[in-house]
Amino acid sequence: MHLSYLIELRMRELWGAQSPILVDRSMRSRTIRHVLRDWDEELGKRPDLVMVHVGITDCAPRVFSEPERWVV
Repeated sequence: MHLSYLIELRMRELWGAQSPILVDRSMRSRTIRHVLRDWDEELGKRPDLVMVHVGITDCAPRVFSEPERWVV
């Protein structure tokens, strides 16, 4: 199961109908650089809570650079 789904389930258990709305913006190959690019737009929505989950895309070294990964 996807992490955001599990978080949303737990929030519903804790807060029921008053649970915050969770918006999952995760995408395959999305890096912190992408998150920062969209940061102002997301904060403009005035969320009560922001959670940033850094995954393997940012933490693990890659064999190819970002531009090389998009070459077919």
